[in-house]
Amino acid sequence: MIERLDPPPLTGRPRHDARRTLNGILFRERTGCQWRSIPDAYGDDATIHRAYRRWVALGVMDKIREVLAEAGRLADDEPEELAIPIRRRTPRGRAKSRGRGG
Repeated sequence: MIERLDPPPLTGRPRHDARRTLNGILFRERTGCQWRSIPDAYGDDATIHRAYRRWVALGVMDKIREVLAEAGRLADDEPEELAIPIRRRTPRGRAKSRGRGG
């Protein structure tokens, strides 16, 4: 469905795996995390965000949400064993202090 709604360009770099990218987008929507907190298992956060913006502009995300809602995949009560831990990062611009005085 994604390739039909957003066909890959004829030239240039090949696109990343659309299913993996979509799973990263859905993870972010489900958890409400920041883009940079998406687990590496879904791919590069900048690539996922760029695809998200493109798909929103093309109406792809609206169509995906419709299909998932019809299939009942956007239930609020997911089993806990499906939860994926969010990787922890130090906020940008703030390094851990290594001064004296332990």
